[in-house]
Amino acid sequence: MNLRAFFQKAATFFFQTTILLLPTQLGKHFWPDFALTQGIRIDYLSPTLYVTDITIFLSLFFTILYLGNTFLLPFRILLFKHKILLLLISLDIGLGIIGATNKMVSLYELYKDIEFLLFIYLVIRNVPKVKIATLLALGVCFESLLSVAQFVHQGSLGGPLYLLGEREIFPSTPGAANVSIHGLLLLRPYGTFSHPNVLAGYLIVVLALLIFSKKKKQIKNNLGWIITYILGSLGVVISLSRPAVMVLFVMICVRLAMEKGRKRKIYATSIFICLVLLILISFSVLRFRLFDFSLSDSSITQRIYLMQVALKMIGQSPLFGIGLGNFIPTLPRIMGYVGYQLLQPVHNIYLLEMSELGMFGFLLLVWIIYMVIQKLRHVQSNGYQFTFRGIVIALSSIAFLGLFDHYFFTLEQAQLVLCLVIGIVYAEKSRA
Repeated sequence: MNLRAFFQKAATFFFQTTILLLPTQLGKHFWPDFALTQGIRIDYLSPTLYVTDITIFLSLFFTILYLGNTFLLPFRILLFKHKILLLLISLDIGLGIIGATNKMVSLYELYKDIEFLLFIYLVIRNVPKVKIATLLALGVCFESLLSVAQFVHQGSLGGPLYLLGEREIFPSTPGAANVSIHGLLLLRPYGTFSHPNVLAGYLIVVLALLIFSKKKKQIKNNLGWIITYILGSLGVVISLSRPAVMVLFVMICVRLAMEKGRKRKIYATSIFICLVLLILISFSVLRFRLFDFSLSDSSITQRIYLMQVALKMIGQSPLFGIGLGNFIPTLPRIMGYVGYQLLQPVHNIYLLEMSELGMFGFLLLVWIIYMVIQKLRHVQSNGYQFTFRGIVIALSSIAFLGLFDHYFFTLEQAQLVLCLVIGIVYAEKSRA
């Protein structure tokens, strides 16, 4: 094997490792002064070195060695074709950083955004040659089985799972995502994620890609696909994430409506099992979690409060926003003292981006989304791993779930999932 071939294999290996470790959150947190708000350590502000950061860097490093000078060609084309857009984005981010409450947080967020763009580049290069769907299916099965075990155990399992990022958490842990049903305190499963909602978002997006993927090539047989689908659906349901359960139900109905002929029996069987699980849970005591949207629910009142704060921030900095990543540092300046439970981003990615980037930056974001949709229009059901329908449903799920939570823009695991889907759009387009 010559040196160039070795670099290529190493780049592919570390990319595959990144996809496999996508659900994990093992990392080293650092706590400089700018990661504190009101003297409290805030995870969202902490510079963190995740294992996935290392694998992305190594994949990128060996890709550069493999490609040499041609590595810069796509970036030169991007600069030539979209120089005005890039200039406007730079101007908006720069002005936002100048006026930010916490400038170091903005600079760190800018660094992370650059890393995510490079990850999208790696996805575009690797989709045709790496069985991403198979790696994602393994992640879904593992996370779902772990979630079931955590739900039954009512706590983290510990041991070597710590190395994958499982947090030690029980119903009595302060800040744990519990649900109280008729006086019974239940801990929602976390998997290896930082919150059950993030677990559900990951499962939903990956299931959307897998359900509509080229299953014969990527998951060896129908039985493997059915097991992945059932486990993933069960993982979504027991996460007790209400928006994710709604999306899952729609996905099941769409998939059932699509199938014709002899395959229909196989899909209908797996879908029927999933529907039975949903119905059984819906009519159990857990229905009070899934279908209770009263204002007495603290999670709903917190969301409403943070939305009101976001609107105030937009009103005070309408054009260029409060700066990247500065929603939490700006909270005390806007509202005075804020309790620990409320030191978090607004649970709506659209309000979050509008408050941090301003109306100018938000319009630029809409422009970028429009360009992605334009590319998506040309994605065909070709010989590669993912289909047009799967990508559309994955993106639509992210857009819908973003109305109710912020993790696709604030937490590394979910951000990488978003970048993965965007990279798939451009990879499929470029080879359609």
